[in-house]
Amino acid sequence: MPHILRAQVRSANDRLAVSIAQIQAALSGQGQFQERDVRELSAPVAEMAPLLERANILRNFDPELGSLLDTYIARLAEIQLGLDKLRVMLLTTHSSLESSQTQLHAVSQWAEAYRQTR
Repeated sequence: MPHILRAQVRSANDRLAVSIAQIQAALSGQGQFQERDVRELSAPVAEMAPLLERANILRNFDPELGSLLDTYIARLAEIQLGLDKLRVMLLTTHSSLESSQTQLHAVSQWAEAYRQTR
């Protein structure tokens, strides 16, 4: 049974590592992190929830599993930080787009007023 749990945590860690790479690529402008990526990220998190509830017991039972759980928790923290950075980046982009839209509207109104005076 411990080997099954270790395999489950390793699989989750591998999937989280992929998500971390996708987030880092999106933050550097070399990729995108889309809605489907968030859904894919939620799968290992949901699968691991019952295991994490018993983490303290499992650590005592199997130190190797405890180490894998530590890696999992560290990757979750890294993902949270990356998602926070993505959120700030999206909010900044949204704000910039709103500002540009306001400027475009003002120029459009100016051009219309100018056209009417000719």
